[in-house]
Amino acid sequence: MWHKIRPHLKYGALRSLLAIRWSRKRQKVAVRTAFSSKVILTLTSYPPRFPTLHLTLQSLLAQSVAPARTILWIATEDMDQLPLAVRELQRYGLEIRECVNRRSFDKLVHALSLYPNMYFVIADDDVLYQEDWMETLLAAYSGNDREIICHRAHRMTIDDKGEVIPYRQWEKFISIAMKSNQLFPTGIGGVLYSPGIFSEDVLKSELYQTLCPAADDIWFYFMALRNGATVRTTGARQRFALWPSTEAVGLKNDNADGDGNDRQLQAMIAKFGLPFGDTESPIRN
Repeated sequence: MWHKIRPHLKYGALRSLLAIRWSRKRQKVAVRTAFSSKVILTLTSYPPRFPTLHLTLQSLLAQSVAPARTILWIATEDMDQLPLAVRELQRYGLEIRECVNRRSFDKLVHALSLYPNMYFVIADDDVLYQEDWMETLLAAYSGNDREIICHRAHRMTIDDKGEVIPYRQWEKFISIAMKSNQLFPTGIGGVLYSPGIFSEDVLKSELYQTLCPAADDIWFYFMALRNGATVRTTGARQRFALWPSTEAVGLKNDNADGDGNDRQLQAMIAKFGLPFGDTESPIRN
């Protein structure tokens, strides 16, 4: 009985905390720094996530540091289903853009095409983000535009034969601050991309729809590392709470819980080769 009740209690507690944050946000002007004014926060969603989407968006719009813009990309065929609770957030800075359906890639490819000189932070649509999530992500930026900055990463490991081991065996949730090409950023934690960090192939939909149609994280990782980038984790303490009603849907079910990540990763390696070759090191402040 407890395991059935517990998620609902957690959900209620999260909503209460968010309601307090949202009430404060509506009473003050968003704080933008010189750097955050160059940043676009971009994400996408689809109908199974719509019931709790406004909650995730409130947690993003009520950050301690605000980006220049917050853009939600919705596929044309899904626009009519977008709830009023989401549309009303346009009064608080949310921009809702209609787009061609590229599935999870919608979170970045459209913005990247339109605003190539901006910095981008991506977020997921089913998460409650801490109030300092954006602030700590941007604070980790060192001025090096060849670095991908992320709160959460897994370590992509190779075996003695020089082959990537299965995704399930990777070291997950790297928490210390470090940099390495073998760190694989995960979108749920938020990722900062600099202008020009990607290979010129990044917007070629025919490629990503063929090689990794359900794994945008893999695509963006390869496209950045092929262009000379490396990955850096913030080391900041961040917790990411999933809304209970969203855990049963999404690409995670096939990619992480199944073998989807491995299949798509191998397709990318067959096309482009292994994306890394350096040794990793901790970041010492």
